[in-house]
Amino acid sequence: MRPQLPDLRSPDGPLEFVIGVIANQAIRAESAWRVAAGLRDRLGHLDAHQFAAMHESALAGVIAQGTALHPFAASMGRYITGACRLLCDDYDGSAAALWDDAPAASALIDRLTALPGIGRHKAEVALFLLAREYGVAVGEDRPVDAALSHCARLADFFGP
Repeated sequence: MRPQLPDLRSPDGPLEFVIGVIANQAIRAESAWRVAAGLRDRLGHLDAHQFAAMHESALAGVIAQGTALHPFAASMGRYITGACRLLCDDYDGSAAALWDDAPAASALIDRLTALPGIGRHKAEVALFLLAREYGVAVGEDRPVDAALSHCARLADFFGP
């Protein structure tokens, strides 16, 4: 089953995308992409400024309550609040600002890996999805599909 990706044209779509990338750890991609919607349902918003203002343990509690949105609620609380703080400090709270200026692929990788919870592998997957699935313009100073070579599941869903 191909994962349902966020709609980047919706007001919450870019932050949903970033949260989905962060949450794609130790759970299936299909579940990771639903974490942001679960947070919106539980909190009534999906706003980087409000997440940035939350204490990470408070967000972890929201993630863990009831049927947990993610098995690593404490880490996700820390990563999401940290990422939102960086988005607020450096991008006026806009996740789309990470890619809206059509950065070089390597610059986008650097921007993504600066966010807590996103390492090189996740950043390469995000780059691939943004460029290939969403048509986000990036300068191709490096291959945008490098993630396909080391992620069989991604290649199964989105490969040639």
